Amino acid sequence: MGTVVSAYQDGKTTLDRIKAKREARGRPLELRSIQDLESSLVLGPVIVQGQYDSDFRRFGQVRRLFPAASDLMIGTAGTEWADRS
Repeated sequence: MGTVVSAYQDGKTTLDRIKAKREARGRPLELRSIQDLESSLVLGPVIVQGQYDSDFRRFGQVRRLFPAASDLMIGTAGTEWADRS
């Protein structure tokens, strides 16, 4: 999870560096051309973290209600089911 959020943050840092270099050269990027990208890089971590939290809560409820079934979902049966075919 942290890797995904970090990728967005690194992308934002890279975009900020590109913008700064272009401004220093007197050729700033057009706002319209990067506005969507910048918005995605800022909102991405928030959206991804929110979805992760939601999925984590939902999975936690399944684990509490059906401990044996959740053990299967974790992956202990992933190879067992594949071996049965």
